[in-house]
Amino acid sequence: MQLLLLAVDPDRDGRTHFTAALAPALVLADLLDKTRRGRPAPDSMSDYLRVRAPSRLDRYIDAAKHEGILDVSVRRDGYFGHTRIRIADRWPLERAVDRLLRILDTPQHPHDRDLAYVILAHEIGRAHPHLKGRKHRDHRRRLDTLTTWPADHARRPSTPNAVLYAGLHAMRLTAGEQQQAAPLAALR
Repeated sequence: MQLLLLAVDPDRDGRTHFTAALAPALVLADLLDKTRRGRPAPDSMSDYLRVRAPSRLDRYIDAAKHEGILDVSVRRDGYFGHTRIRIADRWPLERAVDRLLRILDTPQHPHDRDLAYVILAHEIGRAHPHLKGRKHRDHRRRLDTLTTWPADHARRPSTPNAVLYAGLHAMRLTAGEQQQAAPLAALR
């Protein structure tokens, strides 16, 4: 849920930022939680993300709406309808940003769960927007250090780390396929 809140947090223009990587990142975060509890990893991470990602975003938005965190309004009039998402309760969002800063403040290597959170927030493009200004330059440096970790995952062998590494690779493939399919869909 915290990854979704980071993505919903509007920029200065009031726009939210849903990238093609958000839904696969939410699926991967759920899979990492299940792996930590003992569930085996799927054989094909790309297939796993491709099948589960399309409906995941809607489920998370509905859950956040039900909990009163988000205010979602759908307008269907006119040629193009649109969905407006607004944060109704900022406290969970502030907790998500505080968690990001707390992880980046610690000098030791973060636990698997915290490392996955930071890497996935970076992967969906929502870590740096919360680290603006001179006061966060050390946080940005630490973020850059931690996000290069997946290339060196062999130093810390564990099942969640292996799932994270495979999931990041599959996420990039899945997001790339979605971006390539969008221009083809426009031609039809």
